Amino acid sequence: MAGVSPAKNPKQLQPARLPLQCFVSTPNPSLIERKERWARKMSGKAKPAARSEDRLPPGQHLTPGFPILDLGIRPEVSLSEWRLEVGGLVEHPKTFTWEEFNALPKFEDVSDFHCVTTWSKFDCRWRGVAFFTLAELVKPTPEVKHVLFASYVIPKLYAWKGAKFVRSIEFAAEDRLGFWEVRGYSNTADPWTEDRFS
Repeated sequence: MAGVSPAKNPKQLQPARLPLQCFVSTPNPSLIERKERWARKMSGKAKPAARSEDRLPPGQHLTPGFPILDLGIRPEVSLSEWRLEVGGLVEHPKTFTWEEFNALPKFEDVSDFHCVTTWSKFDCRWRGVAFFTLAELVKPTPEVKHVLFASYVIPKLYAWKGAKFVRSIEFAAEDRLGFWEVRGYSNTADPWTEDRFS
């Protein structure tokens, strides 16, 4: 793993001789390994026979706050270097600068947020560029069956399906598993059927 060299004690990480930015942007392997073990352990858990119709999905509890859970990955990207590539099976691929992206129309939404770690928060207010605005600009071709992206909140799925940082959005004919899905988390992630693990 770039930027980190293992210490004698696997719980301790020491930076390699690389700039601090590389170390800060590197996930904690012990945390990822713990989440992978948890996913393997929980994958055999029985799921509800029928999809719940309750606003609060089964196995979830409401939280008044907004817990912050991450892997310690906080890339430092200057706004002058920030880019968002939108491409794949589209008529008009586009790479946006920060200024271009922020000049797009804004969309506001209120939706519930459900974390796989069993907390939910109702009525979260979101504001930003809507996915459908980007899709209208690039015009996906008819063979598109999947959108592979990171960093959008998908209100009706567990929160890991909307990752924190985005560099590209790809319209594709075939699905590919994401970072958490290859580590044992569900690819469909429906909170109302407790579909947490594959």
